[in-house]
Amino acid sequence: MARKTDLSISQWPMPRHVPDRAALERMAVRFPQLEIETAETYLALLTASTELHRALSKHYAAHGLPSGRFVVMVSLLNAPNQTATPSELADQLGVTRSTMTGLLDSLEREGLLERLPVSPDDRRCRAVRLTPAGVRKMEAVMPDHLQRVSALMKPLKPSERKTLARLLATIMKGLEALNHANE
Repeated sequence: MARKTDLSISQWPMPRHVPDRAALERMAVRFPQLEIETAETYLALLTASTELHRALSKHYAAHGLPSGRFVVMVSLLNAPNQTATPSELADQLGVTRSTMTGLLDSLEREGLLERLPVSPDDRRCRAVRLTPAGVRKMEAVMPDHLQRVSALMKPLKPSERKTLARLLATIMKGLEALNHANE
């Protein structure tokens, strides 16, 4: 299972310039475990992922929704009755409960979601739901977002998109190697 984090990928320090083959070859002399082709592929993936996240963060911010809030609202938009508990959202999105609380507090202050009691017997247990203003916000943002996603993927042929999705799914299976690096 992926680790939960309080750090957004857009905050990760990622150089705009990654080592070229010559630099990797020099590094391989010192670290014989370095497989140059593997490192080149990894760096290309990491760079693309970081740049994609940076571009998405700017896109969401242009709509007045930082990426964390956008993802929470999409999750609620897709939830039954546009309602979920904070713990369900935190688990679904792989963030800590405290991070989720902060995201929900800010969305509530903006009038985009509301907190609802789940049980009349336990006032501590609450759910959150998009407000009509939150639904309207998403209805305004999503068409532009989906058009931009389509434009992003347009250079790839349909068969290349399927291949990319399959390759990324394969890489996801290997994430355990990084998740347990310090254990």
